[in-house]
This record gives sequence, structure tokens and C-alpha cells, in this order.
Amino acid sequence: MLKKIYPLILLTLLAISCTNSKVSVANNTEEVSYIIETRDIANFWIAYDSLATSEDSIRTFQTLYLDKASPYFKEFLRVRNFRAKEYVRLVRNMPEFWKTIRPLTEDIQNRSSELHPAFRKFSELYPAFKQPDVCFAIGALRTGGTISNGLILIGAEIEATDQSVNLSEFEKGDFIGSVLKYKTGDIVSMVMHEAVHTQQVASDSTDTSLLKEAIEEGAADFIASLLLKKVTLSKAIYDYGIAHEKELWQEFYADVKNGKPLSNTDWMYNYHSNRPADLGYFIGYRICESYYNKSLDKKKAIQDIILMANAKEFLLQSGYAEKHGS
Repeated sequence: MLKKIYPLILLTLLAISCTNSKVSVANNTEEVSYIIETRDIANFWIAYDSLATSEDSIRTFQTLYLDKASPYFKEFLRVRNFRAKEYVRLVRNMPEFWKTIRPLTEDIQNRSSELHPAFRKFSELYPAFKQPDVCFAIGALRTGGTISNGLILIGAEIEATDQSVNLSEFEKGDFIGSVLKYKTGDIVSMVMHEAVHTQQVASDSTDTSLLKEAIEEGAADFIASLLLKKVTLSKAIYDYGIAHEKELWQEFYADVKNGKPLSNTDWMYNYHSNRPADLGYFIGYRICESYYNKSLDKKKAIQDIILMANAKEFLLQSGYAEKHGS
């Protein structure tokens, strides 16, 4: 999700201390070096294993995990304020989840090469692409992905989850449990979604409208889908959206016209509805798709989608509302 986050101050030693991957991008055949940070995952499991002999579980997580945070994970901690106490509670309450997610998170360091082709493709389709660095760490089951000043922050325990992970310890109706049950372990799609957000112009804080938020999030999924040549939206969201598109659009557009606040709708970040959550992502995705399909210059269309500033004008130019009877 695109968030308005304070600038990140990085130490000059960062490039030396972190895992560094180099890839060649299409822009002028320039070789771009970027960082994929994964060492905090290893630190988490060291702390986890140390609980077996620890007399102070909270102190163990604090000293062996949080206090040893890499510079990028320190930024993640600043943004999300993860606490040792909540890690201990989660580990104690859900042993089967952590047991089954462990190998999938530990394998992320071996999967970083999966990101290279997608980043390279991004630079080909969008010449102004600015390469972001990526940090994978164990969050506290609160964040799949976010960004901070061009840095991508990924909660590995969420995004590495696939159908092999034991979710039986989540209470019925728990919103994270409902998210995880649809996960496939596709870390690339989430990273590319967040990569799009790193390219978007900083949002005008005076426009917090439902329409703008939906288009910004839909743009991230639509561009990611172009890069990966597959729909990156959750299958549950996409399938439901396609099956109910006309009535969803009419309901959504009514909320937009009435100026209904984003916080007072179930279009975004609502996991307690009887229908799939985040259907605003689907609406935004389809608006961006309509804009792209209507455009003759596809590279220009990608630029327009990423740099969209006026949501109402973009919707009009996309032809989506007209096509759906609004």
C-alpha cells in the first residue's frame, strides 16, 4: 500500500554491510546495483530458537532480533513500530504457524534472483524507473508490504505464506488469517506492486478520496500484472470483481459522487465484509486497464498510469465509467 512516510536517512556504510545484487537494466544498458536485504530473517529465527532456554523471552527478542536490526529493518521498525512483546505473544500462541512458515521465510534469500527479471522488465517499460532497494524481514503479522522513501519493506511471514502453512491457530474471522488463506508464496508480485508505489508521485495530502486511493492501488497491481504477464490481484478479489463488476461499479461510483470518506466504506482495508476485502483495488485495476487498452502509445499510457495526479480526469479519460453506464 502506498503510504505517506517520512524520508529515510541511510548510512553510507549500508551498501557495504548488506547483500548486494547487480542487474543490467534496459535504460542505456546501464548496470544498476541494488540491495535485497534478508539477514533480519535469520536473526529472527536465532531469537526464536533461543526462547527454548531463555528466562526472559521479551529481552531475548529485543536483544537478538530488534537490537540487531539491519539499517533497512530499522526503518521498518520506525514505520511499523514492531515490539518484542508482540513477537513473543505470536510465537507462543501460534507454534504450528511459525513451524510451517519457517522454511519458506528462510528460503527467501535463495529466491532473490526471481526479482531481477521483473525489475529489468520494469525499466524497459518505464524508462524513468528508479531502482528501489528491498528489505525482507519478519514483521508481526501486521504488514505484507509498504514503502518508505523509495525503499520496499516486505513482511516475509505474510508474503512467503502458501497453502502448506498451517493456519488453524488463527481465530475465525481474524483478518490476517483471511488474507493468508489466499496466499501462494508469490513474493515477486508483492515486491512489484510496492515497486510501482515507489515510482508514483507523492500524493497530495489534500486528496484522500476513495477514487484516488483505488486508482493508485489499482495502478500498482495493473502495472505489476503487465510486468509479470499475469493478474497479480488476489484471485478471490479478481474473480468476485469480474462476476459482479457492473453492480460493484455502480455502488462504488455512488460512493464517489456522494463524497463518502474512504474510512467510512468497505472498499479498502476491510476484512470483516461478507464479500472479499479490498474490492477497491479491483475497481482501480480495471480503470487503469481500460486506460491502457484505450491508449495507442502503451509506454505513454504506463507513464500516465504511474504518474496519475487527477483521479477524476483520469477516470474520464479511461472510458471506464462510460462503458459501465455512469
